Amino acid sequence: MANSKTATGSGPRGYGLQLRCTETSTSIENNTSSISWSLVLTAGSSWYFIDYWAGWTVKINGAIVSEAERGYKPITVYRNSEVTITSGTTTVVHNNDGTKTIAISAETYMPYSDAGPGDMSCSDTWTLTTIPRASSMTLPSSFTINSSGSITIQMASNTFSHTITYSGYGLSGTVANLNAGVSSTSWTPPTSFYAKLPNSTSGTVTLTLTTKSGATTVGTATYNTTINVPSSIKPTAPTVTLAPVNTNAWISSKGIYVGGYSAVKVTSSATAGSGATISSYTISGAFSGSGTPYTSGVLSAGAKSITVTATDSRGRTNSTTTSVTFLTYTYPGLTTFSAVRGTYSGGSWTSNVNGNHIRVEAVPSVALSANGNTASVTVKIGNTNPDATSGNYYYFTSTNATTSYTVTGTVSDSVGNTTSRSLTVPTIEVPLNINVDLPGIGVGMIAQSAHRFEVAPAWSFVADGKDNKFSYMPYSFAFDTDPTTITATTGFHRIATITITGNMQREAIRFVVSRKYDAKPVSLYLSFVNEGTTDPSSAMLYYDSLNGTSTGNSVFTAFAYKTGTSSWDVYVHKSASQDKLTVTTYVPYYIQSVASVTYSFNKIDSVPSGATMATPVPCTSLTPTITQTSGSSSLSSSSFFRSGNVCQLSVRIVLSSAVSSGSNAFVGTVSGIPMPLNHVTAVEYTGRDAYVFTLNTSGSLTVHVTGPDSAQASSSPIGTIVYLTNS
Repeated sequence: MANSKTATGSGPRGYGLQLRCTETSTSIENNTSSISWSLVLTAGSSWYFIDYWAGWTVKINGAIVSEAERGYKPITVYRNSEVTITSGTTTVVHNNDGTKTIAISAETYMPYSDAGPGDMSCSDTWTLTTIPRASSMTLPSSFTINSSGSITIQMASNTFSHTITYSGYGLSGTVANLNAGVSSTSWTPPTSFYAKLPNSTSGTVTLTLTTKSGATTVGTATYNTTINVPSSIKPTAPTVTLAPVNTNAWISSKGIYVGGYSAVKVTSSATAGSGATISSYTISGAFSGSGTPYTSGVLSAGAKSITVTATDSRGRTNSTTTSVTFLTYTYPGLTTFSAVRGTYSGGSWTSNVNGNHIRVEAVPSVALSANGNTASVTVKIGNTNPDATSGNYYYFTSTNATTSYTVTGTVSDSVGNTTSRSLTVPTIEVPLNINVDLPGIGVGMIAQSAHRFEVAPAWSFVADGKDNKFSYMPYSFAFDTDPTTITATTGFHRIATITITGNMQREAIRFVVSRKYDAKPVSLYLSFVNEGTTDPSSAMLYYDSLNGTSTGNSVFTAFAYKTGTSSWDVYVHKSASQDKLTVTTYVPYYIQSVASVTYSFNKIDSVPSGATMATPVPCTSLTPTITQTSGSSSLSSSSFFRSGNVCQLSVRIVLSSAVSSGSNAFVGTVSGIPMPLNHVTAVEYTGRDAYVFTLNTSGSLTVHVTGPDSAQASSSPIGTIVYLTNS
């Protein structure tokens, strides 16, 4: 049905005015409607007129489409009839979206008489037919480069055809050309966008929908959407090349990684994701760093995991983890270093405790032997070289039975490090020797020194049934000057070598070290973690004060270093201005039979890899629990306190007359002591003898007491247990 509209107006005496409009056609191409219109005068049943001269104005869509002045044309109308005053056609342009609502109006100008209508008007609004215009489309909020995404067109007319194009970042192209009636398609953003997004993982592009009717473009619509760089577009896993960096010539020649000597050079290479560039390489794991190549610092022994992460300009990453093992290196040592007396003749050796000659067995050990590290051993008595050698045996024939000798064994390795061990070959063993020429007296040995009463190490005095060795056997040694072969005296000086010959006990060896500028001697405690073995796996080293801060001195620094299967060296730092370094060593009774302490000079400039550094004695306050066992004596009280850096436990034992003379009465147990019990170092006595024994490794001690005058009761503290903690 045709779209039409009539605007109606009324006048006197039953006359009416109508503007009749009809939409005769529409043009999609031109977005217009053709309008046919006529202006009609109607009369009722009462009045009519003949040849009244009329004028008019007709407006459609605001434009005058017909106009005549008053009196322009004679008009006649009869009762119950109508007359067309004027008519015509016009074209109306629609809005861009194809819609249009227009105003229509008309006016007539006629004489007013007893029969005439006079001037009249009419007006109205009219909505024209909507003309199909540009279609619309629905698309995803984002597309992924090189991946397909669907597009749906909401067609304004199924007679329309469509073209979809894209543009952005200097790129443009056609998504699809769709024939009439086709309403869906898809788009795969081309990989050429990678290069346009080198520093971002997404960007915005514009899609344009062009709607056509035949060859005529009806309209266009634009849509912004996001394109994403797929997550798979990232750097390749970096290629990582590791190379050892060594300043030591021998290690460098072997191309190996050695803990305490080697660094690692990391060279990385990766390809960035399409269109991007590599912005950084970062290193994590065994050490941290950035860039390529990157060289670490010197690393310790063990397996090292190294992760290299490549980051591209989009912030995308990829990683490669690799590993390298740093070999363990220890200073060369002598796993066996012993000497016996006997007779060497004609290349044949016969052992004899009273022999004049000496045979030294020195079996070297070196780390990295599988890599070609070799040992060079020299053995001397004083400055005298052996008269003959055979394998690991060294024979000295210019010696005699009545003189003791210090034998020094030195081993060097290909790395360039050297260690030495010394031992004393005593004279032949005799009950008593009086040398009136020195003069001197020797017990169990030949007298060696003037004005001295010397006792062989294996001998001791027993008085009133008591062994004179007590709990400790002290030794002393003073480094007055350095050997002339040493030009720089600042460094770490070896103060003692501990050789373990039997199953080690849970006791601590104490070294009292005096340096020139220290305010007071420093006590240094060495104990071993594993007892009951000739090869403790590790050591603990503590010291009891921090006195090395005066002018001309350095902070006290010491370390223990395992040089062989059953051998440890202890080093203390000494500056060049300290011309003396005096050491007194206290060896507990239970250790004397399973370990020996010897002195021989050696100096190194730096701490070797794998060394155990000395740390200050830790100590925390607590109140141990006391359990009384004996009914006749009581373990009444105790206090746990810190004196300097030494932890002490003061035990108050009340004795009664019930403790008989010479008895060994069990008094009680002290528990809750936070320490490995092998760190008990001394018992200071007050008026009575007290013996402290370990019960277990959880921190319990038992206290036994004995006294020569046990009938005399005492309320004084009988002893103070001095010990170290490791927590």
